[in-house]
Amino acid sequence: MCALLLVLFLCFSSIEGQISILRKSKAEVNEFEPLALMCDTNQPFFRVHEIVWIRNNKTEWISDRYCSHQKESVHYNISCLPYRQYNLTINNVTRFNHGDRWHCRGDNYFQSNDVQVLVKVPISNITLLTEDSYLAVPENKSARLQCVCHGGIPAGQIMWLHDNGTPNDVSDDVVIPENNNETITHKDNTIATKSNVTFKAVAAHIGTSVYCKATNNNVNWLYSKFILITVLLPSSSVEITQPRTASVTAYEKEKCLFECVTSPGLPASTITWYKITNGSEVVLIANGSSITKLNNKTIVSRSWLSLAFSIAEDWTYVYCTANNSVRTLTSRQRNDDSTLAKAAIGLSSVIGTSFVFLIVGYCMIKKIRSLK
Repeated sequence: MCALLLVLFLCFSSIEGQISILRKSKAEVNEFEPLALMCDTNQPFFRVHEIVWIRNNKTEWISDRYCSHQKESVHYNISCLPYRQYNLTINNVTRFNHGDRWHCRGDNYFQSNDVQVLVKVPISNITLLTEDSYLAVPENKSARLQCVCHGGIPAGQIMWLHDNGTPNDVSDDVVIPENNNETITHKDNTIATKSNVTFKAVAAHIGTSVYCKATNNNVNWLYSKFILITVLLPSSSVEITQPRTASVTAYEKEKCLFECVTSPGLPASTITWYKITNGSEVVLIANGSSITKLNNKTIVSRSWLSLAFSIAEDWTYVYCTANNSVRTLTSRQRNDDSTLAKAAIGLSSVIGTSFVFLIVGYCMIKKIRSLK
């Protein structure tokens, strides 16, 4: 009898406090799929009365040794191999279960290790944060862009790319190194990733695009919209090309044609005409304008104006300005480096010429009479 008691004492002493093993059927589980937790007691000769399932340090479920007489649950399914393995299956794992910690306990004798539920949720969308479908940046200046992907577990990985003007061919796209990124975890355990990049615009980028893409499984990628790059190139000069001389003589009420032309730039320039007479400046309305697109996608802007002058407008100055949202330029005089270039208009008229002849004739008649 004493020997039997000694054996039972040794058995209970060796069993109490032992750790059973808790395993998962999958290391990671896709959202809305089941996940089985398997509690191995490894004690075939010890009769467990109940198995307690504990989630995040709170009792979630209790089952008896035979897994019989279980209350119904839409969340869990219980099964077992008595005295050896007890299973709890989470029927529908969601993103809210991500990070849950489970362990099992058999009566007061078995305490398992912890296992953590890891749920995989694909990212739901990606957004390139710009208000417009194009990015306008002055040449050799930089713009800061931000891309955000939402709804994923684990966090999404964002990649920036520069398309070289071939949107249907991604093989030649160039990766743009990102500056930094940050993650934000929401209440449903999904993670938003923000990525920032600084893009420096040069003339070669005209007509190309920037976009971002993201994945959190390295298989399925989501793409943002493409942002067209508009490189703002200021025209280097604007000048009056017609007439070709620095001054012109205009007859009264006869029209003179003026033309103003810019050097190549982007976008097209708006040309404005001005006239200064006796210190008074007025804005003129052009008769027409045109643009010429060059092979390098820059634009030459032209404007023309037809003016008639009166004798009161003798020595009138005409000039033009050009603005393309990057810089405003003023036409320059051809015979010096004045920044306010003016085409001088010296006026002569039929009336003025007749008056000159009248004065000359009067002087000749007076001289003839004095000789007599």
